[in-house]
Amino acid sequence: MTNKKKKYYKGHFDDFLLSLQNINAHHFFIQKREKALLNKFHNMQDVNDFFSSISFYADNPIAGNKEIFPPITLDNRDKYIEQVLHLNNRQKQYLLVEAYENLEKYLKNILGCEENNEEKYILKKAKSDICGLTEKLQSNKTGINLNFRIELIKQFRNIIVHNNGFTTSKDFIDKALKNSGISDSGDKGKECLDFINYFLSAKDNKNIMLDFVNNGLIKYDKFDCLLRNIASYAMIVNYKKTRKKTK
Repeated sequence: MTNKKKKYYKGHFDDFLLSLQNINAHHFFIQKREKALLNKFHNMQDVNDFFSSISFYADNPIAGNKEIFPPITLDNRDKYIEQVLHLNNRQKQYLLVEAYENLEKYLKNILGCEENNEEKYILKKAKSDICGLTEKLQSNKTGINLNFRIELIKQFRNIIVHNNGFTTSKDFIDKALKNSGISDSGDKGKECLDFINYFLSAKDNKNIMLDFVNNGLIKYDKFDCLLRNIASYAMIVNYKKTRKKTK
């Protein structure tokens, strides 16, 4: 491979990693703000002072004056916290969408895709065009099946973009497992299903929400975990693309 070609691949890889670093920085900001707010809400006086300091008004189109609304009361504390966590979750969802779509752009650039509709099959094209990619994704020094993780992230992205982060069925799980060649039976299938369930929160009998708010059930940050998976996937792609004959 020529130095010019290696420089071309490295440039796209570096740009992609920078985009992930920017997304990670914004996620850190969300987490820091969320933690500070929740810590403040342990003290009722702090909560009362916080609510009292916030004013909200709107122009009344009927009376023609400014309609000043009463401040939030302590009775609405739990509803406010629930709304904050929901909004933070929505931001994390779209940060994941941004990260995955940046990965698609990276793959599109290094694989020489010209048609926009190729992005729909970009993961399949990458595995087809890059020798040994699937094997390396499935077996690598992280001990993580990145082939499965990236397929799952793709399904998460589709749910967020097309269904506002909600789903009424678990068909996406079958797609993620099938596209990564994993059966839902056996130890590997159970391990994958357990991982998926960390990100699902039942809102009612019909709707399942993708939940990136950390709940203490796992020791790692949910969003950080998926962002690192995307970065690890790209590292393998870059390695295999610049060293075609090395497995």
